[in-house]
Formats: sequence, C-alpha cells, structure tokens
Amino acid sequence: MTTILPLPAGAWVFDILGDDYRAGASTWRIVDVSDYDYALDVVPPATMRSDGFLVGEPFTHDSSGRAVHAAFVRRAGRFYARYVVRRFFDSERIALHDAIDAATRAPGVHPTIAAALTCVAPPAGARQP
Repeated sequence: MTTILPLPAGAWVFDILGDDYRAGASTWRIVDVSDYDYALDVVPPATMRSDGFLVGEPFTHDSSGRAVHAAFVRRAGRFYARYVVRRFFDSERIALHDAIDAATRAPGVHPTIAAALTCVAPPAGARQP
C-alpha cells in the first residue's frame, strides 16, 4: 500500500526521508517545488523519467547491496519524494500514480485529502520537468 504524507513544516526533506527509510516506512512525502529543483540540481540524476528522477548519489545500500536513492516524482502538479531501491523506482513511481489517481476519484474521499492530491498549478517561474 502506498502512503502519502505531507513533509512537516520547516523540515529538511532529506532528514525526513531518511527517518522514514530507517523506520521501514514506504511513505511518499509531499514536497515543495524548491525541494524537487534542489534535488535535481545538486548532482546529475542517476535515473531520469518524464515525471521524476533518482538523485545521482545513493543515500545508502540495502541489506542486499542495492543502491537506495532519493526518488522525486511530479504528479498532478504536486511533488513527492521518498528513498527507494534504484531497481524498484519505476514500479514505486507507478504505484504512487495509481494511489493518487484512486484517491482523487474515490467516492467519499475527505475533501482535505482530495485537495492535497489534486492538480495545483506550480508557482510562477517553477521549472517544469
């Protein structure tokens, strides 16, 4: 199951992603365009897709020796991030898309959740990936 949570106010994105990873949480965090742009610009991406990328430097390696990268995804005008094993980036990215699409279409979705997941225009001058 894909979990989506906001980034706590004032938190450094990589600290929260690291806490989530160490806790074993498969949580995508809603982040700002500035976090997305910073991660894209800090080092060349390890993997790039039309809707997201993996930060070039791995955060760590899992118990099987696979590289774990910060993943950033843009969907419906929002930006999301989490740590993910490089090999699973595409499947996790698609699962995030599916979760967002399902949440915005589901009957009885709380308006706050639907509003958080629906399309919001990016700030003026924001880079479009």
